[in-house]
Amino acid sequence: MGPKRAKPIAIMVALGVALPCLLLSRGSPSAADTASRVGLAGTHAPPLFDASYGYLTRKDGTWTYPDLRLRNGQIAPDGGLTPDVVIPKIEDSGSHFVKVGRESAPDPEVAPYYDELHNQTPPLELGVRLNVRPEPSRRTLPDLLKRARHLRRSPTGCTPAPSASPCYYDWIFLDGAMLRSTKGLQRLIRGLRSNGPDGGGGWRLIMTNDTGWPGQGTKLARGEWAHAHSLGILHKPWDRRRKRHVTAIIRHHPRRVITDSDQEFIHEVRKRDPGSRPVLKFEVHTGTDKLQRLPRRIQIRLLRELDHAQRGHHFKLIYPLFVGFAGGDRKEHCGGRTACNSYNSLRDSPSFARKLKGQGTYLAQRRLMLSDGTP
Repeated sequence: MGPKRAKPIAIMVALGVALPCLLLSRGSPSAADTASRVGLAGTHAPPLFDASYGYLTRKDGTWTYPDLRLRNGQIAPDGGLTPDVVIPKIEDSGSHFVKVGRESAPDPEVAPYYDELHNQTPPLELGVRLNVRPEPSRRTLPDLLKRARHLRRSPTGCTPAPSASPCYYDWIFLDGAMLRSTKGLQRLIRGLRSNGPDGGGGWRLIMTNDTGWPGQGTKLARGEWAHAHSLGILHKPWDRRRKRHVTAIIRHHPRRVITDSDQEFIHEVRKRDPGSRPVLKFEVHTGTDKLQRLPRRIQIRLLRELDHAQRGHHFKLIYPLFVGFAGGDRKEHCGGRTACNSYNSLRDSPSFARKLKGQGTYLAQRRLMLSDGTP
């Protein structure tokens, strides 16, 4: 892999996720922002610089998700997103927090690439998704804390980056958080912060997926690094009429790309969990599927307007560089199909033939992330 990119000012995920996400204005974080308390945690919340999704496939084209390998030896859509393609693009993107893992430590083929990302100067901070939905029953609090300890401490003897033996993951992204009770979610956050024998591994950087707030009725947890919510502009069902409406907003009313619901979420994060970071993101896969169905120039315009809005509305955005393959039993995530394509910022069309020529939205996202000069 080539050397780490040079950034205008020293460099940034956690999901991480830090996410994005994710301070809260362009340029260096203020002293007040950096020193803000993270709710009940009573600690200082680290800055959340530019964050992105950075999923990749193995060299044979199958996705690195342990439970989403395609059947019958089929190759996943965009199977060309192998480490040799994706890792240099992540390194060069300007992203600092990168959500790369799902539920488990990387397999032996992928682990060296995680080490490479950690060995950048400064090191990238890698995030892992943990499904904390209360069902099935194995996702009890003790089971989740046991899994989180494993994710935090694998490989054995590792220490957070930068170090001679960095852990695979630096931050954790809790998916399905709003499906737990308010008290149950708060107990989980406290457990994850605990580094005792029954704790979750002493995670300092915890981000929840709060999509579903406020409809689910669960209150936002306190003591988090960041709270993430899907973008309101892409919430509604997607048909031709809705697509035209969204396109018209992006083209003619760019200030409306941040919706009232987005602003309500940002306000609630500030009120409920002072010092934590509000994050807006493209929901995977409902939001990223909608994004990739827009014309390329409209996608770039939307990303540009969202990037600009971060300063005025005080949130951070998770940039959709490379989003993993979706499939399995949850067909609602794929519009009724058994599988849906990943979002690939290098791709300009369904064909992946020109993946290395800077097509798609990658170069635009890179310019946006590098332009703020952080960290």
